[in-house]
Amino acid sequence: MLQVPQASIPHDEETSEFHSDAIGPFFERPQLASQIASDLMSRPRESGLLLTGPRRTGKSTFVREDLLPALREEHDVHVVYIDLAAYRNAEPGLAIQHALRLALQRFDGVVLRAARSLGLTNVRLGGLEMNVAQAQAVYTDGVLDVLKALSRKAGKRLVVVIDEVQRSQSTEHGRNVLYALMRSSDHLNIGRGPGVRVVATGSHTHKLRKLTHSKEEAFFDATVREVPVLGADFVFWVRHQLPCHVQLDAELMTKGFDRLLHRPRELIDVCKELAKTRTRSLGAVDQLFHLLVADRAVEGKEAFVAGLRSLSDLEFALLRVMAETGPRFAPHQQWCRQRAAALMAARCAALPSTDFSQQEIEDALGRLEARGIIWRGLGFAFENQRAAEWVLSLDPVADFCVDHDDLPRLNIDSRDMTFPPLLS
Repeated sequence: MLQVPQASIPHDEETSEFHSDAIGPFFERPQLASQIASDLMSRPRESGLLLTGPRRTGKSTFVREDLLPALREEHDVHVVYIDLAAYRNAEPGLAIQHALRLALQRFDGVVLRAARSLGLTNVRLGGLEMNVAQAQAVYTDGVLDVLKALSRKAGKRLVVVIDEVQRSQSTEHGRNVLYALMRSSDHLNIGRGPGVRVVATGSHTHKLRKLTHSKEEAFFDATVREVPVLGADFVFWVRHQLPCHVQLDAELMTKGFDRLLHRPRELIDVCKELAKTRTRSLGAVDQLFHLLVADRAVEGKEAFVAGLRSLSDLEFALLRVMAETGPRFAPHQQWCRQRAAALMAARCAALPSTDFSQQEIEDALGRLEARGIIWRGLGFAFENQRAAEWVLSLDPVADFCVDHDDLPRLNIDSRDMTFPPLLS
C-alpha cells in the first residue's frame, strides 16, 4: 500500500485559493521508488530497464523526485540524469554525449578552471600529470571511455538515466549513440569495476518495446516496466487540500480523474478553478467539477478533428478502423480491408469494394504517420492518447457525411484472424 502524506493545509472557511504548493510540488511515492531502485540494481537488469507510462501522468516527476533520491540514498550510486526533452532543438545523440562529458567535467572542472586562471600548463588528475590541453582532450573520447572515466572517478556504480529516450530514435546518430551506450555498459558490467545500470523512460510504450525487439536495438533483452498511474491515494491527497466550501464527492472526483487520463496537473488545475467559486451548494460544486473535467477532456479535439477533414477517404477509413480495433488493427488483412471499404463506400454512397492495393494502404498509413497522427513499429498506435476516443466520438453523418445505417457491423470471427503482438 502506498503511503499517503497527510495534508497540513487548514480548511479555512475564508480560503478560496487551492494551495497545492504548501505541501510540496509533487505527490511522493517512496515505496514504489524503493522497489524499482532495488529491481534496477539487481543482476537481471544489467541489460537495462525501461520505464513507461502515459504522457503527463507524473512519470518524469516520479523519476526525478522519488527514484533518483532512492538510488542515491539506498544504493550509493552516482547518477547521471539526461532529459532529452530539455534538448528539444539539439540532435539527440549529441545531447547524450554532451551530458555524459559534462558529468565527467564536474569531477575535475574546479581543478582545470583554476589551472587556466593561474596560467598553469600542467595539472595532476587522478594521479597522472598532464598538460591542460591533454586533460580537456579526455572529454572528447568515445562513450565507452567516458563511462570508464566516470566510473573510475566516482568510485561507485553508475546509473545513467535517459528521460524521453524515444527521442534518440529520430536520427541515425542518436540511435548509434544509444546503442554504443548500452554496449559500453555491457562491457563495464563484465569487468571488475563497480558496473553501470541504464534506465530509460518514455511515454510511448510501443516505441520503448521496439527498443527491446531485436539484437540490432539498443535495449535488446531489457525489461519494459509500466509505472503505475496515480490513483485513489492521489485523489485523496488533492481532495484533502480543497477549502471547506469545496467538498467534492469522492467517487465523482475519482471518476473525473479517470476521465482526465490520470494526469495530476489537469486535476489540480480543475480544482484550482473550482476553489475560486463561492457557492455553498454541494450539488452546484459537483456539477461545476463535472463541467470543468469535460472541458479538459476535449481540449485539443477541435483542432484534431479539423485536421481529419483533409484526409482522403482511405486515410480516414483506416484511422476509424484502427480506433475501433485497437491493438488488433491489421490493415492488410481481409476483415480490416472490408471494414475500411464499407466506410469509404458509405462516404460516397457506393457499394463496398476492397479494390485498393496493399501499396495504397501503405502509402495512406505513411501519410498518417508523417502528419504525426499515428506511429508504426511493432504495431500501430495513436500519437495522442485521446485520439482514438475522439475519432470514435465523431458523428459520421454530421462530420464526414457517413450514414450509420450504411455501415455494416464489425462482425469478425477471431479464428480467421492473425493479430499483431498485443502491446499494452
